[in-house]
This record gives sequence, C-alpha cells and structure tokens, in this order.
Amino acid sequence: MKGEIGHRKFGFSGELGIGEILLSVLVGLLCRAEDFDEIEDLCAELLDWLRLYLPFKHGVAPSQTLRRTLARLDLQGLATAFGNWSAGLAGSIKGVLAIDGKTLPRIIWQLETGCGRPEGTG
Repeated sequence: MKGEIGHRKFGFSGELGIGEILLSVLVGLLCRAEDFDEIEDLCAELLDWLRLYLPFKHGVAPSQTLRRTLARLDLQGLATAFGNWSAGLAGSIKGVLAIDGKTLPRIIWQLETGCGRPEGTG
C-alpha cells in the first residue's frame, strides 16, 4: 500500500521496528534534541514511557542506527504515510493542543512523578 512503512532489520542486537525508530526521532525532535546522540540519550531516559506505546524489546536504537535508518527512508513514502496518519486523527481530536519542546518533557516529568512543575522551569 502506498504510504506504508514496514519493518526491517537494522543490524544491531536484533530487530527494531521502523515505528520504534520513528517514534524515537519524533520524541527527540519534539524535545528539541539537536543531534542523533541527544535523541539516543533522551530516549534512553524515557524508555519506560516509550514502552507504553511500542515494545522497544532491544532498547533504544544507537545514534548511528537512527542516522543510517533515516538516510535509507523513502522520504516521499514517509511524507505520504505521515499525512495519512495525521488526516486520520482529524476526526478524533477536539480543539487544539500546542506543545512546545519545553512543555513536553515537563508533562512527562509530571506524569511520572505525580508532581507539579519542577523547579527552574517556566
């Protein structure tokens, strides 16, 4: 099907689904990670939370794997798949929720700890 992205082996510790890699990159970008090393570090810290959505049986992909995987992707296919996915959300979301890169880590921290805003955050 046009716009679908399947699973592949990426050559470390077994098999990671493309969904796990894309989720890692998406979360990293939303949290304003500046490079693949920061994405790997951030996702390692958030691994328990990420496992609420996907299994991550072999942990977080190393930064080199993230880099190689994104370089191999069919960008048009990815754009089509993302467009189809986001269009499918249109009917199920009421209102607008904007989350910037500072807010998302704070929300995750609040959910994990059950506390209010951590000190030193706006």
